[in-house]
Amino acid sequence: MQALERSIARERAIREAEERDRIEMRSRLDIWDDDESDELFYTDRARWRTSRARRLATEEAADRESRIYEEREAENLRRESEAFLARQMDEMQALQDEQRKAGMLLDDGAPVKLKRISRANRAEG
Repeated sequence: MQALERSIARERAIREAEERDRIEMRSRLDIWDDDESDELFYTDRARWRTSRARRLATEEAADRESRIYEEREAENLRRESEAFLARQMDEMQALQDEQRKAGMLLDDGAPVKLKRISRANRAEG
């Protein structure tokens, strides 16, 4: 019951905060005038474009570096996976060889010789 009450109170607080933000933004936009703004976009469009071009170039360079890093990481992961699988195959092969030497594992496809036991021998055994 308390958890439900807390949840309802939390939702009510969120709605009230959103309403206050909406009212504040509406009042700010009502008095805002782009002709009187000191934002560079409105006051000096050429300088804004130049700074925007520099920021864009910086972001694109960071994106390229990030892609290169991701590609390197993907390649490293692929190599590590292949090395792990190769080690695992070597270990499995070594285990099979040990089992084969111990007589616990027969060569695949090798014929198995069966000794025929006569009924007389079976009765004795």
